[in-house]
Amino acid sequence: MDALLPNSDLIRADTLYGKYKNIRERTVRIYGTVTVQYYLLKGKAIESDKDVFSILCIEFEKDTVTDSEFVFDVASNARAAERIYDILCRNTVTPCCLFEVLDSLLCELF
Repeated sequence: MDALLPNSDLIRADTLYGKYKNIRERTVRIYGTVTVQYYLLKGKAIESDKDVFSILCIEFEKDTVTDSEFVFDVASNARAAERIYDILCRNTVTPCCLFEVLDSLLCELF
């Protein structure tokens, strides 16, 4: 997974939160040569050792990463995490607005 991101988001996340298991992955073409990849990742919270689900969103122009965002612990329940992930993918949320969309979504769902 580290090879996907040249920036420090996932490396920093690995240092803070440990390793992740890729649960789901989807690539969506936005327009032309721009695509967004979504990852639903399962990891452990170090302080409690409980399962947590996180979202990684990467935007590409051809083969070049143009933006990325990682959000740790969007849910601790697999079913809720998959529901959130599906909504993000279906609505083609890009990395630049991932936090804002998740904030609104979590307020509505919970």
